[in-house]
Amino acid sequence: MKTIFKAEKSQKVKRFSFLLSDFFQKK
Repeated sequence: MKTIFKAEKSQKVKRFSFLLSDFFQKK
């Protein structure tokens, strides 16, 4: 169960970093 939670967290982090980079590129 812990591994699934870790995977979900990393997925969210990846998405967040992707949105962040996209936001900075649009600026």
